Amino acid sequence: MIRLQVQLLVAADGDYKLMEINLNYKPAAVQLPKVRRVRQKLEPNPYDAAEVLLSELASWLKSNPLPSGGRVAIAAGSRGISGISEIVTKVAGLLKAHHLHPFIVPAMGSHGGATAEGQREVLEHLGISESICGVPVISSMEVVCLGTSPSGVPVYTDRHAVEADAIIPINRVKLHTDYRGPLESGIMKMLSIGLGKQKGANSLHRMGTEHFSRLIPEVGQYVLEHAPVYCGIALIEDAHHQICHVELLAPKDILSREPQLLQLAKQKQAKLPSALLDVLVVGEIGKDINGDGMDPNVTGRFGVPGLTGESVVQKVVVLDLSEHTEGNACGIGLADITTAATVSKINFAKTYMNVITALVTNGARLPLIMQDDQDAIMAAAQTCLNVEPAQIRMAMIRNTNCLTDIWVSEPLWKDMEPEGLWEALSSSGQILFDQDGRLMTGVMN
Repeated sequence: MIRLQVQLLVAADGDYKLMEINLNYKPAAVQLPKVRRVRQKLEPNPYDAAEVLLSELASWLKSNPLPSGGRVAIAAGSRGISGISEIVTKVAGLLKAHHLHPFIVPAMGSHGGATAEGQREVLEHLGISESICGVPVISSMEVVCLGTSPSGVPVYTDRHAVEADAIIPINRVKLHTDYRGPLESGIMKMLSIGLGKQKGANSLHRMGTEHFSRLIPEVGQYVLEHAPVYCGIALIEDAHHQICHVELLAPKDILSREPQLLQLAKQKQAKLPSALLDVLVVGEIGKDINGDGMDPNVTGRFGVPGLTGESVVQKVVVLDLSEHTEGNACGIGLADITTAATVSKINFAKTYMNVITALVTNGARLPLIMQDDQDAIMAAAQTCLNVEPAQIRMAMIRNTNCLTDIWVSEPLWKDMEPEGLWEALSSSGQILFDQDGRLMTGVMN
C-alpha cells in the first residue's frame, strides 16, 4: 500500500507550495539493463544566426526606414531558444544604431504566473534583461482590445507594444504540442496568443485547441492589420538545438511563408533513437524547455486527446524540474512516474494558472511518486508489459531539447548499432545511484 502524506503551506502572498512528502512504499528491486552513452552522428552547424539576421535587418531598415527616435517593441517569448539572448541584444543594438528607441516586451501569454514581475523574471533567466541587452524591459499584463476577428473572437495585444511605432516579434518556428495545422508555433502564434498576455491567451484557449489551426492564422492576421508589426523574425533549430536558419519576414509574407518554414523545422527536429521504447527517463521538464514541459513530439505523450506522434513509450519517468521553470510543472501529468524531490519543487500557483488559462488541466496531474530516482526507474521497469526488466528498451535523456548525447540500454543499443546513425561514447555498465538513490553525476549531463 502507498501512503502519501501531503502538507501544503500557504504563504503570506497567497501562494502555496508542497512542503513535505512521506512515502511508505518502496518498489521491489529488479535487475536493470546495462546502459551506455551514445551520440547521434550529425553534421556540425557552422551557421552564424546573429550575423545573418543583422544583415537582413540592416537591409530591411534601409528599404523600410522608421522615423528617427521611433519606439520599437521587441517581442520575446518564454522558450529556451538557443542563443536568444545574443539575438535580442544584437537586434536591439542595430535598432539603436539607426537612432531608434527599442524596448523588450514579454510575449508569453500567461507564463510567469501571469504577472508582470513573473514574466520579467522568465526573460531574465533566458538572458534577456536591460543589463544584458542594453534596452528597457517593459513587462506588463495590460492589454488593449484591437477589435474582433472575422469569426467574432476578441483580439488583445500588449498595450506598450501596440502604442509603439513598430513591433518586431522574434520566435522559433516548430511543431506545436497541442494541435496540428499549417501554422503551429511561430510568429503568428506569438502575435495571436503571446502578445495577448493572459487575457488574450485565455480568450483563444476557450475556443478549444482543436480550432487553433483556424484561429491562429485568423487572429494573427488581424493583429498584422491593426497593430504596427514592422517585420517578423523566424528562427529554426536543428537536432543539435542550435539555430540553423533565420529569416526576416515582411508582414505581408508571414502568413504564406511560415507554413513552409514549419515543414523545414519538422525535417530538422531531433528524434529519439527509436519510436518504440519501454522506458523513457527524462532528467528535467520545464516551460523553458517546451510549452508542455517536455515535447510531446518527442515523447509521444500529448495533453490534448486525439493527438499522436511517432513515439510510443510504455512508461515515462520525470526526475526533476528545470531551474528556469521556477516551479512551473506543466507537463508533469504526462509522465507515469516521478520523484518526491520533483514534486516538492512544484509551484502550484504558477502551474495551475498555466493549465487553467490553457483549459487543458491534465498536464498538472500528479503521476506515481517514488521516493528517489532509483525507485522511480525500478517501478517503471517492472510495470512494462511483455518484457523482463533486464531487457527493457530504455533511453535516458537530459530533456527533450537535448537528444544528441543520451544514454540507452543494451537491448536498445543492439537495434541501433547496425543502422550506423549513432556512435558509442562509452562501454556498457550498470546504472549507478548514490546513497540517496539519485542518479550519479554524469548520467544525465
